[in-house]
Amino acid sequence: MFLGRMIRRMILKIFSVIPVSCVSLILTISFSHLVRGQASGDPIRADESILEPGKPVTSQVAGGESHSYRLVLSKGEHARVALKQMGLDMTLRLSDTDGNLVAIIDSDNSPNGIELVSIAAEAGGKYLLEAFPSAPKAGRGPYSIEVSDVRAATAAEKDEYAALRKYYESLRANEGGKTDIALDLAKASLGARESLFGSESKPVAYSLIAIGNIYANKNDVVQAEIAIRHALDVLDRSGGKQTPPYADGLYALGRVLMLKGFSKWVTPWQKLLII
Repeated sequence: MFLGRMIRRMILKIFSVIPVSCVSLILTISFSHLVRGQASGDPIRADESILEPGKPVTSQVAGGESHSYRLVLSKGEHARVALKQMGLDMTLRLSDTDGNLVAIIDSDNSPNGIELVSIAAEAGGKYLLEAFPSAPKAGRGPYSIEVSDVRAATAAEKDEYAALRKYYESLRANEGGKTDIALDLAKASLGARESLFGSESKPVAYSLIAIGNIYANKNDVVQAEIAIRHALDVLDRSGGKQTPPYADGLYALGRVLMLKGFSKWVTPWQKLLII
């Protein structure tokens, strides 16, 4: 699962003064009610626009709204899409030519940063990109979106895109209760990312967190804890300690600790927050 940006920031701030195991356990309990309440449905989608190379689009959007863009690619083509945030934290969602979700990009902590996604078209046709504020109640603000670097995809770019797709397919399968399928997909994504980026890379850590969550859903808390702690170590060594995935990893670790029975250490008022 993915945590909201507000919760992620709170986790990272508390982590700076509390040991990993403590913050993981306490936050899993204390913020579970917030996580359940943060979903407010998909943003309202506006009419679609066409993205063309070298023609950036600038617009304004508010929380609860979504702007949709179509990008036409031929099979085997590569394209890079950049969503420039201008004071408003944004999320970029990519779907393929059949309308299947490929990725949700919300990796930049700064409201003035850039969300990037690279596409290596596995089929020719129209790819859908949706840009919307990460906070459902965010005020209206500007952004720009641009596509560049359209050319034939390299073998490595095709492998990277396939690994990205498998990673998100594993998340969806896990949410749907298909844990065996999810685990196979997550492990395939992990292996590809290790080959592409090395074992100490952030994408590898993201796949490890997914694997840990899948094992947790399978009630294999031993393997879940091994995978999640490995992911946190990788993020620590690769400079990803103050990133949203690190907060996701801390939350996942807290969930595993609860499954192991550590919740008896938590005070009664914290347990009441779950209700």
